[in-house]
Amino acid sequence: RGKDVGFALSWPIACALAHASQSNENAARRIIQSVKKLRDTYMRHLESMATKSSDGTGDDGKGGVVDKRATMNDIVGWCGFFLVAAYYLGKFQFEHLPLSD
Repeated sequence: RGKDVGFALSWPIACALAHASQSNENAARRIIQSVKKLRDTYMRHLESMATKSSDGTGDDGKGGVVDKRATMNDIVGWCGFFLVAAYYLGKFQFEHLPLSD
């Protein structure tokens, strides 16, 4: 739960960080707004999937209740995992970010 979205959000967040590091606040804010839209759309989709069933109880076995907190924790965790892999383990920030001296 949340792995695909965490992966999908890691690249735009990295781009927003690169824009922010170059004082391009407008671009960074637009990217973050898009990230929020994707997150909100994903959460609405989870809710709709949980309430769709023939008996009306939801397909999650809990009466259609989606644990948003746990899902968001998973999304943030996977996003952080992929960002750590790129920035720390891959040393991406030192070779590819457009940081000036």
